[in-house]
Amino acid sequence: MSGIKPEIMSFIAQLSPRQQQYVLAQLTAGKDAYITLHIFGKCQRCGEEYKKIQAKITLNNIYFYHRKITGSRCYMGPENYIYVSILNKIVSPLHGAVVQKRILKYIERVEKYIRMITDIKEIEEIENILKDLESLIEFRKNQLKK
Repeated sequence: MSGIKPEIMSFIAQLSPRQQQYVLAQLTAGKDAYITLHIFGKCQRCGEEYKKIQAKITLNNIYFYHRKITGSRCYMGPENYIYVSILNKIVSPLHGAVVQKRILKYIERVEKYIRMITDIKEIEEIENILKDLESLIEFRKNQLKK
């Protein structure tokens, strides 16, 4: 489908055939599509239990909301922050709260960035930060083992 970003198409491909048909029809008609995924969990924003995730699908992005058992909802953000990512080339794209384990993706991208650094001072600054992180990781591992 022309005009629909590849990331959006890969998300749509994971939906049921009925949902795919609805979403593609909406987007082709120039409208946003709304779907509901029945997933129970705890909202990262407010801590309340939610009973489903609602996704608003546009040609450019996917926006997520947690629908609470009480009927209220919390905006969880987009799958990817498009405009902020344009300015941040190191860990682009920046992901929204609904992307699981996004920190791991960021760390992988930082690793690629480090391979391209040509300034020894910048490497040394990063090395100092990594030493602090290594100590923190050991501390947290020991805490979690208890």
